[in-house]
Amino acid sequence: MNKLAPIVIFTYSRLDSLKKTIKYLKLNRLSKYSDLYIFSDHYRSRIDKESVLEVRKFLKHINGFKKIKIIFRKRNFGLSKNIVSGVSLIVKKYGKIIVLEDDILVSSNFLNYMNFALNKYQSNKKVWHINSWNYQLGKDNNFTNTFFTRLMNCWGWGTWSDRWKYFSKDTNAILRKFNTKDIYGFNMDNSFNYWSQILRNKKGIINTWAIFWYASIYKKKSLCLSPTESLSNNIGFDNFSESQPNELNSFYMINKDFFLKKKKFFTFPNEVEENTFFFKKIISILKSTKKNNFFVRFLLKLLRYLKFNSFSSANFISKYILLSGYNSLLINKFKVDTFKNQKKINLINSPSFKLLFDTILLYKKKYGKFPKKILDVGGGLGENILSLKNTYKIKINCTILENDTLVRIIKENKFTHCNFISIKKEIPLGEKFDIIFLSASLEYINSPYKLLKQLSEFTQKIIVIGRINKENWKNFKIQASNFKQNVPFVENLPLNKNKIVFYPCQNLSINKIYKTLSSFKLLNKKYDDNDKLNITLKKQNES
Repeated sequence: MNKLAPIVIFTYSRLDSLKKTIKYLKLNRLSKYSDLYIFSDHYRSRIDKESVLEVRKFLKHINGFKKIKIIFRKRNFGLSKNIVSGVSLIVKKYGKIIVLEDDILVSSNFLNYMNFALNKYQSNKKVWHINSWNYQLGKDNNFTNTFFTRLMNCWGWGTWSDRWKYFSKDTNAILRKFNTKDIYGFNMDNSFNYWSQILRNKKGIINTWAIFWYASIYKKKSLCLSPTESLSNNIGFDNFSESQPNELNSFYMINKDFFLKKKKFFTFPNEVEENTFFFKKIISILKSTKKNNFFVRFLLKLLRYLKFNSFSSANFISKYILLSGYNSLLINKFKVDTFKNQKKINLINSPSFKLLFDTILLYKKKYGKFPKKILDVGGGLGENILSLKNTYKIKINCTILENDTLVRIIKENKFTHCNFISIKKEIPLGEKFDIIFLSASLEYINSPYKLLKQLSEFTQKIIVIGRINKENWKNFKIQASNFKQNVPFVENLPLNKNKIVFYPCQNLSINKIYKTLSSFKLLNKKYDDNDKLNITLKKQNES
């Protein structure tokens, strides 16, 4: 075999998945003959510091490769920039590259396949990308176990410098160059809306890189090689994931046959052209992911346009017509069952946890000590408080104000890590909290400003209102989501995780919040990574 391609791994804060990535990569016979580069991104906030430092400590003791080079970023690049800049640097030096992230597990013949394919197609300029992941598709009539299509996957991949040089994240240029016919083909003949990712990047909703690489490949009318049997698995969509959760990609969901020693022989297509047999198979799979009950699809579409003049009318439709809402027995039982199923609670990438953690550090900076008492409105089962205790050894007395049904089930299960109450009257007269915390909760409460005014009487210090939507609609709506979107976990979920639940909701007025809390002054105001507004207010005339 010709000179081996360097392996590049991009990592951030997930030590457990990184260890698995290294472990299974080393089971490849070619690993000890390969150069390994690892790009460790710098922590973006204090909340990630400890996890990043643990990863970097581990990286210093890796072995089993021909040469190992660790690049410790001195500032936070973010996932997209870290990958793009790292790939550009290494592929320019070597002419070819194999790319992994810290959540990708590979089979024991991964490196054989990747290196053979990179060498075989290096001079064929119609081939731009080597995939290692794919749907389990079987074989075609030619009995090959690799094939070409336009579709690019990034869960373990390779390319060459003379192709990668055309990579561009110039969204405006892509929008100009792609016509309706291009978008149709880019979306796999309209079977899946990949184009929406380009538009969401343009709007700043997401910041990704892979969709732009796919666009670069597609516009050049080039192809990607894939194995019929996947040689990699993504375990990154776990409770620590920065990406959209999907429990099917948990380590525990991987078929154990994947880890068995694999044959090293691959058969490649004679012609470099899109395989229509596998193309149709993939389209069929993509279309199946979009299928939904006709009534549900109709209802979800209707709810986008349906508006109400009052919270009570939206709540009436939600409760008595759609038989759903925050007090629904099914959704609240699902939350408790999910909580009980968890083996480990660590929510360092949860937006609510990040906000709470930052608030606690701000409090400590302001008052020279950690807060003793917190009132968390809509705080679920106190997952954030347990994560504080488990991950950072921070112990705080927390009272959680939640809906009647959830509190009843919690008390039936005798959870005691927080004080759970369902009505404001259960707060003892004269009680004072150091922090009153409301993260994505006021929007779902009738008379939110009245409740906010009442709660403000229970603190002389700080109130935090977080994850406020930027959208500017004044009417009341019914929000739809599935059960699994209502818990901060993605592993070990009950079977009814895809059931739809409906909530009445409203947008908050920042001016009304300030007017309601006129005895407080603004201490901090900023948007989080998901473009949600967080505001922190401090009681005036308080030292």
